[in-house]
Amino acid sequence: MQIHHRKSANESVMMIWLAPSIIGDAPENEIGMEVLSRYIIILLTHVETTALGEHRYKTPDGVMIETENGEFRQRIPDADLPPVVSMTKTLIGGVFAVGVGPFGQNADTLLFDGKGIDDCGRGALWVHYDGERYEYLTPIPGCR
Repeated sequence: MQIHHRKSANESVMMIWLAPSIIGDAPENEIGMEVLSRYIIILLTHVETTALGEHRYKTPDGVMIETENGEFRQRIPDADLPPVVSMTKTLIGGVFAVGVGPFGQNADTLLFDGKGIDDCGRGALWVHYDGERYEYLTPIPGCR
């Protein structure tokens, strides 16, 4: 699920929630489904464009998610991720970098505790970043 926010004429934020329902439930997707079910994975790119057309990418600080019950969750530090989750994060970042070009190459892959958040259930998830509250409504399209 993608959100693209044009904050001004020269600044934009793009984020993608990699929800479990985006991948099929085939046996070869078992590890991916497990990771996406346990963690909220947000790919985030924040870019400013200069008057000369140069892109300046910002490192996202202070990103939090908010659950439907009003609980705020901080990003999980990379050092606290299990090895298989860390490898999955690296793989996702690489795929995004190749598939989306400069925006993907400069994206940050952020992981949060996904406990109690169901992309196919009725509800919502909010991402707080840079003074904004971005909303993902669930169920997301593609849920079975």
